[in-house]
Amino acid sequence: MDIHQIFPLGNRNSSKILLIVTGSVAVFLLGIGAFFLYKLSSSYTPDQTISWKIFKSTKFFYEIKYPDEYFQETNSIEGQLYLIPNEDNNKIENVGFTLIPISALSEKTVEEFMESSTNKDLYQSAKKKTRMTIAGISGYKLIIASPPSYERKIEKIMGLIKKDDIIFALTLDVVDREITKEDEDLFENILRTFTFTGNPTYDLYVTYSPAITADNEREVKRLLAPFGILTVKYETNPPYGLFKNLPYEKCLDLHETISKLSYVDHIRECVREESKREQLCGGIAGLDCPTGYSCKLEGDYPDAGGKCIAN
Repeated sequence: MDIHQIFPLGNRNSSKILLIVTGSVAVFLLGIGAFFLYKLSSSYTPDQTISWKIFKSTKFFYEIKYPDEYFQETNSIEGQLYLIPNEDNNKIENVGFTLIPISALSEKTVEEFMESSTNKDLYQSAKKKTRMTIAGISGYKLIIASPPSYERKIEKIMGLIKKDDIIFALTLDVVDREITKEDEDLFENILRTFTFTGNPTYDLYVTYSPAITADNEREVKRLLAPFGILTVKYETNPPYGLFKNLPYEKCLDLHETISKLSYVDHIRECVREESKREQLCGGIAGLDCPTGYSCKLEGDYPDAGGKCIAN
């Protein structure tokens, strides 16, 4: 047999084998692809919170979603969210939800807040307490039951975190029954939508005694330079310094630095920029409003007090 007759036959058989192998690989790969597509589609769960209603607070810089098929808003206190069961809701019963920001100037941590004299009894009575992260901040999840003396049974799932000088308490209340897994799932899903949308700024007020001298002013500038504050202005009667629009941690550091000065008469806690309008003034205490605000008295008697109103 001529060698030239062998290779053509071999080439044809090789082509057939190559086609068979290539076809098998393609079918195999398609099979793998179909398997993974099936696995993905069967395990994919759409985000049920996409259609939920959004609640925003410009005062405390947060937003949160809730299912308005279950809940409706009640109460109109700025920055606080109160939800009660929707009239058309037939899926959950006896459930409410609240989000309440609480001022915590004197408590540096959530633990200190829970252990304070005001809150100790409530939080120590928790049936269960675990660590929990909300909006990227570490805090606590508590399950609290009402005392037996209560006429109606109330159980709470509560999430607590602290950001700057505010404790955020997020609570799901269940009335006349025990908490179920569905309640816990609903609570977890609502909390996953909670996010912070910005950061408040803080002002610091310092009263000096005696009046600032040139040497004092140089010392203050030297101390404040690391904070990026190079120019310090003072007003008289009484002399005081005003440091505006500081991030919270920077304001705390500045507070600590200034409090060491021997000629500081009084230094206030860091005040939220947006809360100045709620600052009390006048009255027996004789408190003055910050620059840009005037005291609006709430009466015409000699010791009447009022609130600071923006000019």
